[in-house]
Amino acid sequence: MQAKILIVDDEPAIRHVLQRQLRRLGHLTLETDTGQTALQMMADQEIDVALVDLNLHAPDGMDGLALITQAAARSPRTRCVMVTGSGQPDDAWQALSVGAFDYLYKPDIDGDVLDDLIERAMAWKLATQDPQFVSMIGRSEAMQNLQKRIRRIAPLPINALIVGESGSGKERVARALHALAPQGPFVAINCAALPQGVLVSELFGHRPLDQV
Repeated sequence: MQAKILIVDDEPAIRHVLQRQLRRLGHLTLETDTGQTALQMMADQEIDVALVDLNLHAPDGMDGLALITQAAARSPRTRCVMVTGSGQPDDAWQALSVGAFDYLYKPDIDGDVLDDLIERAMAWKLATQDPQFVSMIGRSEAMQNLQKRIRRIAPLPINALIVGESGSGKERVARALHALAPQGPFVAINCAALPQGVLVSELFGHRPLDQV
């Protein structure tokens, strides 16, 4: 699927390398070296993915983290990817915590890794149109915070524990998470309806003793 990708980096050489790789993969590219211009471009047109340099030394004083933070609030359908040359895990975690979709280490950005990242970003965009996610509407602060948390957690390679009272919508949250980061079929099981001795077999399967 073709994507429109914005490259935000103050190094012309890095922009050139990324642009060449992305165009080879069949995507449309735009570029800028300042955060304010990037935000304006996101407001003027729909940008699918923004590759944002973490250490952005732009004349407007906006660094990569500030841009990702503002983009998450002002252009939530744009998936921002942090691009850094430091290779420090803390940098990646900080970017993810403010709304980044993923991260890349430069200058040697593998083409296959970049291709996979763009595919996942576009899959996320399509998933947000899934009825299971769209139906989670609401204007309250609590609902907006829940939706933000779902968007933030879904791309991460972690397990999510959803807790709440009966009827509060735990399965709907689970379906929304799955819609944003599908990893196979979604299977809902009513554990309360299964006898205790059957639950483990239902979840993990079983084999007769003579086959063990």
